[in-house]
Amino acid sequence: MKRLCNFALSLLALGLTAHAQTNLTYYFAHVAAADVWRTTFTYVNASSVPVTCNTSFFADSGNPLPLSFNGSAVSKTSDVIAAGGTVHRQTDAQPNLPVVTGWAEASCTGPVKASALFRLFNGSTPVAEATVIAMNAPATQFVTFADQFTGVAYANPSSSTATITFTAKDQTGAPIATKTLALGAGTHDSQNLGPLLGLSTFQGSVSITASAPIVSLSLNAEASPIISSLPPGQPDFSPANTPAVYYFAQIAAADVWRTTFTYVNAGTSQVTCKTSFFADGGGALPLTFNGAAVTSTTDVIPPGGIARRQTDSLPAVPLTTGWATANCTGPVKASALFRSYKGTTATGEASVIAMNALASRFVTYADQMTGVALANPSGGPAKVTLTAQDTTGKMVATASITLPAGAHGSQNLGPLFGVAQFQGSVTITSLEPIVSLSLNAEAAPSFSSLPAGEGASFEIYGAWTCSNDSCTWRTIRDVASFDKANHWMIDRGDGSGLPSVNVVVLCFVQPMKLLNLTNDSETRNGVPVGMTQDIVNYFTSHNVRVMISIGGSTYTSFWDQALTSNASQLATNAANLAKAMGVGIEIDYENDTNPNLDGMQAFINAYRAILPYDATGSNPAARLTIDLAAGDRSLNNLNRQAVTTWLRTDTPVLDYANATVPNGQPATADAEANWQEHVIGRTNVNPPIPPLAPAKVTVAVRVVLGSTPEPECNNFNSSLQNSTGNFVATIAPAGAGSSAGMLGYMFWGVEAQAPTTCEGGIGVGANNYNIRIPMPPLRQQ
Repeated sequence: MKRLCNFALSLLALGLTAHAQTNLTYYFAHVAAADVWRTTFTYVNASSVPVTCNTSFFADSGNPLPLSFNGSAVSKTSDVIAAGGTVHRQTDAQPNLPVVTGWAEASCTGPVKASALFRLFNGSTPVAEATVIAMNAPATQFVTFADQFTGVAYANPSSSTATITFTAKDQTGAPIATKTLALGAGTHDSQNLGPLLGLSTFQGSVSITASAPIVSLSLNAEASPIISSLPPGQPDFSPANTPAVYYFAQIAAADVWRTTFTYVNAGTSQVTCKTSFFADGGGALPLTFNGAAVTSTTDVIPPGGIARRQTDSLPAVPLTTGWATANCTGPVKASALFRSYKGTTATGEASVIAMNALASRFVTYADQMTGVALANPSGGPAKVTLTAQDTTGKMVATASITLPAGAHGSQNLGPLFGVAQFQGSVTITSLEPIVSLSLNAEAAPSFSSLPAGEGASFEIYGAWTCSNDSCTWRTIRDVASFDKANHWMIDRGDGSGLPSVNVVVLCFVQPMKLLNLTNDSETRNGVPVGMTQDIVNYFTSHNVRVMISIGGSTYTSFWDQALTSNASQLATNAANLAKAMGVGIEIDYENDTNPNLDGMQAFINAYRAILPYDATGSNPAARLTIDLAAGDRSLNNLNRQAVTTWLRTDTPVLDYANATVPNGQPATADAEANWQEHVIGRTNVNPPIPPLAPAKVTVAVRVVLGSTPEPECNNFNSSLQNSTGNFVATIAPAGAGSSAGMLGYMFWGVEAQAPTTCEGGIGVGANNYNIRIPMPPLRQQ
């Protein structure tokens, strides 16, 4: 087993409190109703269990705000969203009443896709609309594209007054205006930037900073009365100068369409983005900008500046469609705006944030008018399956298409499914990762972007696997027989064909054998003979990342010997192994009393000299992680060193730590108390253990206890990962890091004692949490 320590200590003695299951909160930064406005609240439940969302509405003053739905004025609503179902509530048309504005907060018993749609009417005719994804956590900083027409809305859910500063910058990043105001606890406001900042004209960006966490949204109105939502402005905390790729799933140009590409550089370093355009068939696509047809563009974006390009108006030229990629030297906020015209008059627009990683599953609200666009940047053909469900979660229709490598397609769902009418959701799956976007067109010709359909609640969802011989891997496995015992890991059993996990860790390598590159009946060049390239390929061919673990509790003394003997050579051998097999390395060093920290530092230094830290995660061999205890009550010296030196968010050396399993399967409150310790640190040890950023840790649960399967394996609804899911997804930083939520779950230990399938637990969980396949780039803050 990975840990022999018993963590059944009194929570009270530790000064910790037991946690009940935490509800997830979603914030709507703006509500507009009556007069010419109607607001629609949408919840999509992609999970296999019902979710209840209680939504409260607040006026600008912070007092309850009555909104009218179906003739009844209420300041709160309660919706039970069926498994796979949706709720779609629209405020009543009240053209003879004055407009009311405010904000809203939804408390949900499970993860949903929550969004608000703001629709503008002229009498009973829709004029324009914008869909905005709800925020799941307040923030203190926002940056987005802006001009004098941009509308901003902001609310203060906290219990204290927030001082908010708005700073407008031009395209070069030079500040041109600033405004500071106070926003009381619970209050809300909204206005256009021109009047707010005293500017008659500008184009660039706006930065919003607050002394207390707030929620905010921005609406583009440069073609007023047509509006669209601007991408969320919260920072992504990616390190500067880290290369990034952005995918635009749709281009529409010529005829009645124009597409605008926007890049906002919120950082302090110059960024260069090269954008390449591809036709539906995958070949280069010429687009016309300022009279010149090009298949790619290059933009140099100064710190704080923007780059913005709009395709030319070509009403006499047939429509061209396709997709695009942008390769940038650093992180930016990348988006595309699709605008339709009647002559020179804008009739509709939607702004869509670019995807920064491919995905294999998307779920979003849909009806027969919804438009979907799909592109396949992968190297092989992608079979894409689309499934429509009604508001109760019942399947309405399904369809499959095959996209060749590099190809693109777009279509409305009604004709695709052959259905005249439905309302609910659409699920899009593909074994080959793709990019996708969906556009709402229920009030055509008005349209708006739907929230991104990809996951996820968690970035990491993986399993430690022990082969069939209790983690020695001393037997070479035939892939066919290995598949019989492990097929559930590459197929979650729900018909999607997607894997249940996005990473597996092969356990364990004996450190001294790796140091000496031992060859014997059970080992080849220091690696157990069962850890073959065929086994690695079995997983990676299904977009599951593979790592190899060095150590484990049984091999603690061998770690000590290897670190004392030649830590640097051990690291060199480990790095060479990682490069040769295309895997990452996990450090599982369980010396609880006197760990060789100098030796471990030498090991890490030597590994990173060969394979530097890679924030993008694109090089699997550069992924280097460490196992710590379930909480901070064991492996204290290793915990302290890891937190203070190796897992810092400013100068990270290791990618993350696994808060691994205790001796038994704990109750929900005990598990959460263990995991909370990593985030808050421990002050009652000397020296104290500082807090660890939630974005630098995963948590762990067992799939078996002894030989008895746990609910983690066969009953997600009763599982620890279900009861603790909201806690893990929402735990706030407590002195380290900037983003809420831990990275995800790891499951111990697969195959050796576990049943031949864990579809009912981990497989269902992968679906409920909409786990990204393949694993996306990890949050760095």
